[in-house]
Amino acid sequence: HLLASHHSDLSREQIRRLDMLIESCLAGHLDLRECYRRLDAPQKKGGIGLDSRSARRFVNEIALILGIENV
Repeated sequence: HLLASHHSDLSREQIRRLDMLIESCLAGHLDLRECYRRLDAPQKKGGIGLDSRSARRFVNEIALILGIENV
């Protein structure tokens, strides 16, 4: 569901990075702040390259899935 809402707007590389990022967040390897930072970071710096509003929406959805309050 998380990827489906943005799939058409993303490159293959962004989708690959986003998939890995979501797995890391859901597994508890990254906190929500770091997840947001990586979503918002430019692709050239290893991030996903989403705009800040889209990054915030993704983090909110991850927080809902995890059942935790967003930062």
